[in-house]
Amino acid sequence: MNPPVFQEIALALINEPDVAIRQAMDPAALEALAQSIRDNGQIHPLSVYPDGGRYTIAAGHRRYVALDMLGDRPARCLVYDSSTQAMLKIQIAENVHHEDMKPSDEAIWFARLMEGLGIDSTALADELKLNRNYIERRLALLGGDPRVFDAVAKHGLALGVAHELNDCKDPTHRVLLLDMAMHREATVATVAGWVAEFNAKGALEAKALEDTPPAAATLDPDAPPPLIACSVCGDSDEPWTLIHEWTHTRCAKLRDRMLGQAIERKVAAGA
Repeated sequence: MNPPVFQEIALALINEPDVAIRQAMDPAALEALAQSIRDNGQIHPLSVYPDGGRYTIAAGHRRYVALDMLGDRPARCLVYDSSTQAMLKIQIAENVHHEDMKPSDEAIWFARLMEGLGIDSTALADELKLNRNYIERRLALLGGDPRVFDAVAKHGLALGVAHELNDCKDPTHRVLLLDMAMHREATVATVAGWVAEFNAKGALEAKALEDTPPAAATLDPDAPPPLIACSVCGDSDEPWTLIHEWTHTRCAKLRDRMLGQAIERKVAAGA
């Protein structure tokens, strides 16, 4: 890798990075950075590389945005060659211990580094001087439910809560739990309890289906047809008006008990 060349470059000739390390930037922090550059000048140069007659940012994206807020002024840059691995090494050096990266931002960045450098999570952990589990927990977000990832990226859902939600085996129920977790600001322990309870019920239901003996292969042609009756009134007239109903067993029992009590009250009132 050749040493970088210092150069002042017009902002109009600089491209933002193909994949920004931070998917969102704090407006207040950007204002403060812009004010610092206005008062003290641009102390830290951008790291860029040539790209088809222009330059693309390898590191220093926030500085670029802050400079752009200040109007038409050139950016102080260190121009590197276009080696992909060299650019990724620069990003590592600038961002490994940088402030306020969301877990979702880190997940995208880690995945990009691994692909660009052709390394696994163990080697990346060595490069970044981080625990491998730290990296893999964030990478796991990319393999989970996209809606959970979106909640982390846009709404600040905690990483631990996100992992528990991704452990929910049913996608539909996972969305319900995600909504509950967001609105109730649930803790990791609370969400883990919700998920464990649902997964346990699902396992029991699956076991019950496995233990159910198979239906008879043939039906008795002389057997009377099954009685189709309304679950509320018990009558079987006008069967074409009957509807299919999804009901929890516990809810059906509650409904039957309430109907029974209503009938008893009606009988008592007429006595």
